[in-house]
Amino acid sequence: MLQIRATHVAGIFLTVCASTFCAAATCRADVTPADYVTITPIREIGSSTDELAYTGSKINTESIKQQTLTTINAPGGDRYQFISYYDENAKLVVGRRKMLTAGWSDWYLRQTAFVPNSINDNHDVSSIGVDGDGYLHVSWGMHGNPMLYTRSTTSAFGDTSFVLAGDTIGNSAGLGYEMPHTSGITYPSFYNIPGNDDLLFSYRVGSSGDGDLQLVRWDNTANTWNAVHAATGGNPPLLAGTDTDVNGYPNYAAFDSQGNWHITWTWRDTGGYQTNHNIMYAWSPNQGVDWYRQDGTLYQESGVHAINESNAPPVVNIPEQSSLMNQTYMTTGPEDNVYVASYWAPNAASGDHLRQYMLAWQDGDTWRTSQITNRNPEYTNAEGVSQKITDSLLASYYMCRPTVAVDDHDRVIVIFNDWQRGKVITIAYSEDPDRDDWQLFDLPTDIMGRWEPSLDINRWKEDGVISLLYLPVGPSSGVASIFEWDAEAYFAAIAPAPGDANRDGLVDEDDAGRLATYWGATDRADGITWWEMGDFNNDHAINAVDAAILAANWDYVAAESTTVPEPSTLLLATFLVTAPLLIGRRRG
Repeated sequence: MLQIRATHVAGIFLTVCASTFCAAATCRADVTPADYVTITPIREIGSSTDELAYTGSKINTESIKQQTLTTINAPGGDRYQFISYYDENAKLVVGRRKMLTAGWSDWYLRQTAFVPNSINDNHDVSSIGVDGDGYLHVSWGMHGNPMLYTRSTTSAFGDTSFVLAGDTIGNSAGLGYEMPHTSGITYPSFYNIPGNDDLLFSYRVGSSGDGDLQLVRWDNTANTWNAVHAATGGNPPLLAGTDTDVNGYPNYAAFDSQGNWHITWTWRDTGGYQTNHNIMYAWSPNQGVDWYRQDGTLYQESGVHAINESNAPPVVNIPEQSSLMNQTYMTTGPEDNVYVASYWAPNAASGDHLRQYMLAWQDGDTWRTSQITNRNPEYTNAEGVSQKITDSLLASYYMCRPTVAVDDHDRVIVIFNDWQRGKVITIAYSEDPDRDDWQLFDLPTDIMGRWEPSLDINRWKEDGVISLLYLPVGPSSGVASIFEWDAEAYFAAIAPAPGDANRDGLVDEDDAGRLATYWGATDRADGITWWEMGDFNNDHAINAVDAAILAANWDYVAAESTTVPEPSTLLLATFLVTAPLLIGRRRG
């Protein structure tokens, strides 16, 4: 077995086997994103029949239906994925499957008598959350209606069956009366709190263009729901809108690695989406109690929590009539920056209303935007200029709300479904910190109709797998399936060889020079990725470990490369010997 023994580097001896990375080199052969896709029909344990779900509207796959799927780690190490949807008879179904050594089990499904207020109203979605003891919480079926909520009567962890309170009777037997707000409810969303057994739960009270976003918390010790801001006086909402005749539409919310909670939203003045405007931002260090602006000042009025249109400065200015979509999706990345995927017409102010998928992201203390797509003109006038897509035209010129995920390499991945691309599942990704290198591909799926993606964020964070409810919208019913794309495995398969910092298919002097330039760095340089700086093990530090990886792959030539480098062992050895001097120089 060939070995390259590195000289003394930064005070330690490293021996690295070149064969360690052979698998990485060989797996970069012809692979496609589709190689990492699985679509598995939902089947109940012991059944050979695929389960059917309602598809006459997009009520099951509206992206405002957060927590469609959620993966939970139970005490003891078992992992479960939970789901909710309406079946072909418009009855609410909840389910659980267990991760096994060889993959997932089939599903335990609980058929209930709960129904939405209207199965064809896409607002009447269901949402689920699982508390620290494994109790499944469910809210469903509301568009300005009385609160519909219940939970399981026992823990849903394990291999035994569970039931929901009142699930054999129907909506009247739910537990909605336990909530601090019981009428005028829309958009239920549950949030797990990292390292805590409680749940957070948000919903709107009011209507489009005139509503408040409320935030309540499940106390897992007392088994009660309480308004988060009740103790601050006056019980203010998280986002206030009714006092000024607006509605704050959140783009979900996300925790970062430090336990801070981030939220972004857009304001709307009326029931029409063309009055959506701007992206606002707030973050909380204490699970939603206190909220701060981007500049670090506290959202308060007279010493009491207050976020409203007059005191919330935009972080991204998007005027009304820009076709900005509300309630899209946001997440945080490995450096705890916030990313929002949406769509709007970036040139609307000049009369061009062509919509594009867009990314808005927090780059340290500033916010930036990037155009993801280059869509063709649509709904054009005689001069070929795209005209404004009104509410009544949204279905005909369908663009779904996108979902965004960011991996450990700060790669941004956006998932969407666009009529211009045949209404299939499309992936866009960017690896450059300036987000100007978008690459797009379509996955081989059915025509999805007006389907929208709703991401299992826990599955993504732990496994690097995009997990979605797969349910093409069209006829009145269809087979409900779980779509999973192993993004982590795909990108590993197409990654450059360890040591190839400049991605030219070679590991040579150029890569050694790149490593030397950034030796000792623990902060990413502007306009360059960690990999391109020489961080080959993704620990956000350029050091002896990266030098050893470079040594192990020295003179590697990718199969597709036509250039064969001359052996440069002397240069490599010189670099490895002088690396400690570079450390001292940078630190001096």
